[in-house]
Amino acid sequence: GVIHSGYFDSIRDEIEKLITDSSDKRDVSGICDTSDIQQKFRDIVEPVNSENNLDGIVVGYRLFPANVACLTEPKPNFPPDSMASYENTFGLDVGQTNDDMWTMITTDLFINNKDEFSIMGPGNLLPIEDAICGHLAIWKDDPSTSLNVHGTEVPKAWGFVMNFLNWGLLKDRSNIYQRFADFDLEFELSRVSKGAESTLLAESTNSKLLDDSNSVVIETETMNGVWQNRVGAVNGWEPSWYLPAIIGVAVASFLFALLTASTLVKGELHRSLLYKVMPRRAI
Repeated sequence: GVIHSGYFDSIRDEIEKLITDSSDKRDVSGICDTSDIQQKFRDIVEPVNSENNLDGIVVGYRLFPANVACLTEPKPNFPPDSMASYENTFGLDVGQTNDDMWTMITTDLFINNKDEFSIMGPGNLLPIEDAICGHLAIWKDDPSTSLNVHGTEVPKAWGFVMNFLNWGLLKDRSNIYQRFADFDLEFELSRVSKGAESTLLAESTNSKLLDDSNSVVIETETMNGVWQNRVGAVNGWEPSWYLPAIIGVAVASFLFALLTASTLVKGELHRSLLYKVMPRRAI
């Protein structure tokens, strides 16, 4: 929507002309805070939430034209001194700042893993106790469009869009814990990104008891690395009715064999009796 609408190309051009001050910020007042441009961004993101039942789950979207924090809709209720607050990030050039987190995010998006979706978290981002921040690079198929990302010129890079996701609410709304519990299964969901340790995303109460003997690992390729879900039963894959069923089969087999044998014996006794009371030629 950002690219196809064309609404934000002009503000990107204006932002690129601004000089970054000593705090790695650009004065985007009068560019990113006009009611008209804010309404246009709102018109794009609001249907995304309402049409996909994401209200309350994605609590905010932030647009970074030329990698500069510009528009946020809706504005999450972060404390003013929070690193994620609108006030703290407004005008921040994250493609040039020396901040380690933003350097890692922008380098990952535009240099190391082009076209992929970058995720930070889950973690505590008050007032969201279990939050995930997603970052999606925006590319424009135009030879004149490029970005300098920490000294590296990246052709066709326009900027990126960020969202703030209430991961805890999403898990609750998906009913993931009850779905596994209904089948007496435990699970451990994690994300494995290139060159990084795995990140735990969700787990059931007894997931630490799972190992290779009682579980399987299901891997799914995503835009943000490989998501692994270890699923299993702590007591093994044999259901509670397995042993009684084996005993039942054995007993049924014995009874069937006994019945067969009794039928054969009865037939033999009947034939012997006939031989005694009647001549063999008559039979």
